[in-house]
Amino acid sequence: MKKIEFVIMFFVFAAILFTNWCAIHYTIPVTPVIKTDTTIVIIDGTDYNAAVNYIKQCEGFESKPYQCGGYYFVGYGHLINKMDSNIVYTEYQATELLEYDLQHLIKYVSNLYNLTGAKALAVAMLFYNVSHKSIFSSRLHSELLKPDDKRDYEVIKSNWINLCKYNNKPNQKLIERRKFELRLFLKN
Repeated sequence: MKKIEFVIMFFVFAAILFTNWCAIHYTIPVTPVIKTDTTIVIIDGTDYNAAVNYIKQCEGFESKPYQCGGYYFVGYGHLINKMDSNIVYTEYQATELLEYDLQHLIKYVSNLYNLTGAKALAVAMLFYNVSHKSIFSSRLHSELLKPDDKRDYEVIKSNWINLCKYNNKPNQKLIERRKFELRLFLKN
């Protein structure tokens, strides 16, 4: 290899490392503004950062893909294809995937249930952890479809907390997670 090619490769590699280091160590919290088809959802940056950190804490970081329930996941619970199951991810990449997934879910639930702010974020967190099938077959789904002034918040609370089963048994960690999401949903 020529000396000049080596020097160029060295500086390119150093620039990539420096950029990744800066991205990890100098992340500035911002207020997420998420555009949906019908509205703009503005979420308090503190709530959003707390939600991301809470999901990271609950899910735990896995750099290598793992299988659960016949599906492959990586990072902080990001669903991947079986074909991608040989890729190793960094924490930075996993955080990017988590935020991408969460923002996608915020858009989805904002449009589906006509939610904004902390309510949209809380329901997105629920969808991140619980299968759509379980949510859609629960009474929570039918309550959330109602206009805000017609929703029965006692029904929402009880049905939200009921989505805490693992292998058909209530799981204490999932109960705590549901309580966190519910507090966020009921905020204001």
